[in-house]
Amino acid sequence: MMKQLLVMTLICIGFGAFAQPANDDSLYVINNYNKAIYSIPMRDGVKLHTIVYTPKNAGNKWPLLINRTCYNASN
Repeated sequence: MMKQLLVMTLICIGFGAFAQPANDDSLYVINNYNKAIYSIPMRDGVKLHTIVYTPKNAGNKWPLLINRTCYNASN
């Protein structure tokens, strides 16, 4: 039992050593994109909460990516 506990502890420590903080991605987005929030009216009267990220160097052409989810999105 003690040997299994030691092995599991070492595995968890090993995975923790390679984990990156979630801050890195959000900091990249903040530094490279502008965020705009819109409410788009639908035909049935409901307003669709929409978050649009545009690159700060908008002089270049960039592909469009649309991601729709049925879950709540954090701002």
